Amino acid sequence: MTEHKRACDVSCGSGSKVAIVYLGDQWDDTWRRRQQIAFRLADSPLVEKLVYVERPLTVTSLLKHVAGKADGNASGRWRRLLRLRSPLYRISPKLTVVTPLTATPATNYDRLNDATLVTEYWCTSLLAKGVLPRRDEFGTLLWVSIPYISERIVHRYRRPWLWYDCTEDFSAFLHLPPAVRRTCRRTDEALTRKADVVSVVSHAQFLDKSRLRGDVHWIPNAVDPSVFASSRGKGPPKDLEPIPRPRLVYVGAVNEYLDWGLVEEIAYTQPEWSIVLVGPVTLSSRTRRLLDKLPSVHLLGLRPYEGLPAYMTHCDVCIQFYVADRLPSYESSQKIYLYLASGKPVVTYSLGSNVEVSHLVATAASPSEFIAQVRTSLQRDTSSERKRRTDFALRNSWDVRLRTIEECLSNAIGRSHGA
Repeated sequence: MTEHKRACDVSCGSGSKVAIVYLGDQWDDTWRRRQQIAFRLADSPLVEKLVYVERPLTVTSLLKHVAGKADGNASGRWRRLLRLRSPLYRISPKLTVVTPLTATPATNYDRLNDATLVTEYWCTSLLAKGVLPRRDEFGTLLWVSIPYISERIVHRYRRPWLWYDCTEDFSAFLHLPPAVRRTCRRTDEALTRKADVVSVVSHAQFLDKSRLRGDVHWIPNAVDPSVFASSRGKGPPKDLEPIPRPRLVYVGAVNEYLDWGLVEEIAYTQPEWSIVLVGPVTLSSRTRRLLDKLPSVHLLGLRPYEGLPAYMTHCDVCIQFYVADRLPSYESSQKIYLYLASGKPVVTYSLGSNVEVSHLVATAASPSEFIAQVRTSLQRDTSSERKRRTDFALRNSWDVRLRTIEECLSNAIGRSHGA
């Protein structure tokens, strides 16, 4: 099965363009799938303009920001908004990020959530209207990547194409209030049935969504191999240099979804291995106390996206160790692609739905298996294996994914003009 499953035919030769309203998550330095796609789509010759709509900021988060108690993401966005004195953040001539504002965060009350989503709808509509081209020849594509939205947004545009890029089952996120999960479940099904184009990130999603419609597009995650160019031939980052080798590196959010029992076992049974954790840290005091007792564990904190390759380049094995129920088969980890682009061996507890990389990644079902796989990777890694991994990354870049998306978009534009 390839990324071109159910591939669209290129049928548009009219030269018409489309304006895109892209409903995503926050725009930050982590460069998730949504940002990678939106950034490249905005530069496509098929696109006149792209408005990237972040998840809204709330008044309560502003109060927390002023008090110094907001999370890092909210504080970063508030600093940007207050610095610009505007909810509009221009990335390029064709790409603008807008930040809606709402009164309250999501709760477990359906009516209050519905009212909040309606407020978000009006805020989004007004902001997008001020940025998008107003000439009649431009159609509007509404791109939805998070199903926690008001249905009014879907019906806002008179000449829409609706694209639903389903990346995660938000209704299964137990940390979300049940009312939010109910909305996500209901809207997900409606979008799957009504959208002009439905794309999914994993094989499991493809099978699931294909029960509702027959033209689902499987567009897996990918990587930007070009970010590794700046780290080639250079020494390790200064904070990595004093850490002894072999180094096991994890890149991503450092939180309670990771299996800290595994880390503890590695630290006690393999004290000569250094465990390097690169990413924003949100841990309980209990876990912090545990890690403070493990001298081979190194918390380096958040680093810029473009700086991450240097850490992987100068480590020996890339690891992923979510707890058993954190990466269900429905999900697909973008991190695995980043790891493979480094050329280094990859060891993980679970691949989720990353079936396309199973021949390149070592998996384990227990701490003892995980340690054994890391040991094997350290002993048997070869230049030919490293080349296999980097070649795979080159064949699965975000630029390659964009070509698939452009085929679908061109086909939709062509149909709308009677092509």
